[in-house]
Amino acid sequence: MTVALYSDALSSRIYLQGTSTTPWNGTSTPWDNASTTPFELAMNETVGAKWTPTVAPKLLILAGGPPLNNGSLPVWESVGNVTETLVVQARVVVHDNALTLKHTLEQFISLAFYNGPVMLEITEYGSTTYFEVYAADIQEDTRFRNDENNRGLLRLIVTLTRAPLASTASGVTVLNAVTITNNGNDAKSMTIGGELKYIGQPLNVALSTGEFATAGVRNVWLASIYGHTYQSRSDAISTTSSTGVQIGGGFTITVNILHALKTRFVARVASPSANLQLQVRVQWGADTVYTGPWVTGGSTSGAVYDLGFCDWPPSVRRAAYTTGITYSVYARSTNGASATGTMTWHQAIDYFTWSKITVTSGTSLTHTARRFKDGSAGGRVLTPPLYSLGTTPNQSAIMAGTLPMAYSASKLWAVWDSAGAHSNTATATCTAVYLPLYRTLIGPGVS
Repeated sequence: MTVALYSDALSSRIYLQGTSTTPWNGTSTPWDNASTTPFELAMNETVGAKWTPTVAPKLLILAGGPPLNNGSLPVWESVGNVTETLVVQARVVVHDNALTLKHTLEQFISLAFYNGPVMLEITEYGSTTYFEVYAADIQEDTRFRNDENNRGLLRLIVTLTRAPLASTASGVTVLNAVTITNNGNDAKSMTIGGELKYIGQPLNVALSTGEFATAGVRNVWLASIYGHTYQSRSDAISTTSSTGVQIGGGFTITVNILHALKTRFVARVASPSANLQLQVRVQWGADTVYTGPWVTGGSTSGAVYDLGFCDWPPSVRRAAYTTGITYSVYARSTNGASATGTMTWHQAIDYFTWSKITVTSGTSLTHTARRFKDGSAGGRVLTPPLYSLGTTPNQSAIMAGTLPMAYSASKLWAVWDSAGAHSNTATATCTAVYLPLYRTLIGPGVS
């Protein structure tokens, strides 16, 4: 096993455990090579390395309990940061130089606090595991000046506060420059691995070419979805009603109600008049369980309408994986004059995450939803995530909801408008890369 700290800012490593240990002669930087480093992990000078990274325990938020429940049920889970101690020995030819090794290591790891970043690299079982270090502290053992004086040895206690989840060396591309059509019915399947694929892992999504290269894309809807029920329509709308009229009848469908999923309703209207608003009403059995807000489109040439979502009770989720609903789309006039348009599609989407990004500037630029950064050593999770135009994070981008994540069996769903107008036939090039995460040493990994 080798253990190293890597600094992006310095583009260099310090091996805390190499393949061999060589006492430092006071010149050059041999610690950046596994075969010549003067550092080693040890509990004492003869036993050798005795350290394995600590697995972060899961933190559960529980609700309910007896007598109404068979125990308290989890409603959320997470993992906290890990603080752990490494015993490091620094070996030198001239005893006084041991302090220089300590100072060098202190300089190096202090960059973690100042957002360097510093990555902890552990190479074992055929692969390298990367943890981001958030802060660190070093204390030297007093035996350096007492019973071990002039022995060329300094023991250091290195305390690291680090991320609980480890990454692989780089992200994995799951969509490589694929063409995606702006019709709401072109969700792209992704094959996801990693230890946390059922919980969700960071996903970077880039959209380019087409309207992203030639026009000012203003709104982008991005979602990680499980599935959707798409209705291709050609329903003429013409109403003066202020309370709403049903468009095209009710639609009885089956939705997925797995614990992580909600159901969202989205519609598209061609040539909507400015006074047209849409609403969705959802019936579950004999009951109306959701009546959405009245929504105005963003353009009179073509507009996408996000009509809201349904969540499902935990007891229903535990009893079944699917359920049947009937939903209807209603239209109304905001001013009593005739509200018109043509409904071209609507759909129910079973989604993990849903987001809408609105930008106010920038044309002919690639849009990127970025949840992690591939560094020179491992992936660094970005909290909060960024939305970039070109290579620059866009400070004016308004991100509502949750940007896409990578889940097992998930698909990437995207639509957008150009200066507010939605084209049903526009296309873009999409690339998606996810970062596999693990709670412990990665080894061969898992698909």
